[in-house]
Amino acid sequence: GLLHTATDWPDYAEQMREVLTADPCLADASADPAAAQRRTTKFERLALAQGRTAVDLVVRRVC
Repeated sequence: GLLHTATDWPDYAEQMREVLTADPCLADASADPAAAQRRTTKFERLALAQGRTAVDLVVRRVC
């Protein structure tokens, strides 16, 4: 399966990216068609209304 994370805070996105890419059992899955099937959340709509954009990180377990 996929682990799909999203945040509108750039510092938090960078921290998540560092943690997820450091795990050898996780691989980037952002190109997976299933990754595009995420619904927009209430929190994302609020962030967009305030001029912030979401950063999506999608990984797949490989071991």
